[in-house]
Amino acid sequence: MQREMYKQLAACLLYLILELQRNVGIVAAAQDEDVPAQPLTIYVDAGEEVETLLKSMNLYASKQDDFEKMLLRVQTLMESMDERLVKLESDYEITADSKQKEQSSITALESRLTDIENTLDSTKGREMRSIQLLMEKLNEMEKMLKFSQSARIVEGKQFDVHYAPPRINMPTTYTDCADVKMKLGDRYKDGVYEINVAHFPPWEVRCVTKCLAGSCCAWTVIMHGSAASAERVFQRDWNEYQNGFGNAHGDLFIGLDRLHALTNRSPQLMLITDYVFGKEYIFEDFRIANAIFSYAVTIPMDLEKIPGGLNDLILSTTWKFSTNSKCAMLHGRSWWYNDQCVGGFRRDTLSDNICMMIRPEQCNGN
Repeated sequence: MQREMYKQLAACLLYLILELQRNVGIVAAAQDEDVPAQPLTIYVDAGEEVETLLKSMNLYASKQDDFEKMLLRVQTLMESMDERLVKLESDYEITADSKQKEQSSITALESRLTDIENTLDSTKGREMRSIQLLMEKLNEMEKMLKFSQSARIVEGKQFDVHYAPPRINMPTTYTDCADVKMKLGDRYKDGVYEINVAHFPPWEVRCVTKCLAGSCCAWTVIMHGSAASAERVFQRDWNEYQNGFGNAHGDLFIGLDRLHALTNRSPQLMLITDYVFGKEYIFEDFRIANAIFSYAVTIPMDLEKIPGGLNDLILSTTWKFSTNSKCAMLHGRSWWYNDQCVGGFRRDTLSDNICMMIRPEQCNGN
């Protein structure tokens, strides 16, 4: 379109040049009749100039067309890049959303796995107790079977029903340290003894004599932690506290399941001795619930020991044992805590170098 416009402009210029040259020639002829007019020569020169001008204009128009085509290609390329960028942004948003959903799924799976591990740990403890109970029953059945076999025909003769077998002295068994001292009497000395509690295999405990209100009974050590073993005693997982760890010759915890069995046979006193601050606290009617209730302490009564007797009773709230709760994380140790994260048995006033012992409230000590 522009090229045609340029051609028309050139034709107009050619026409104007020719008319100008013609008029100039006529005027010159009128003034000097001796000089002949030269319209043809002027026409040829003007034509050459116009042709040169047309060529220049055509070249310019051609370059402008090429430039316009290049601009069109650039515009097309930019539109294509814009579309590509829009698609990339959409893909990025989809990828980010997918990653967020994937992270949420991973978090949910990790939480579920933690719940399954806790359930498996609890199930394992129950299975162990069931196996122990079955072993005890099998041992009893084996003894009954041996006794029954002794009544069978021996060498073709019927066993005499009036026969009385010789009496067998069974080894003495103990249920706790107070029972050890009562059965041994004067032969008793503080130390390590083996006790037997229903549904558990025999295990060793440390027995220590402590006098209270004129009665010197043997106490069963349920937890002992030295200053050098605070981390090993108070920072273990749920399964270890449930089943117990350590041994009677050093730092130990007998286990929440065994402690539940010991404290639910009869009312117990619980004594805590702090070797660092030199304090002793006694708690009356100490007993813990089972695993279903997180081994909760059922309203113990605090009897702070003082020279010559005990202070007044102070009722306490209910505490539950925890190893990975917010309360345990806050205090940096596994223990019994209430809903306000207050440690039971005056834990906040104690060091880590403590000893916990129990004995029956009704104890005939010498």
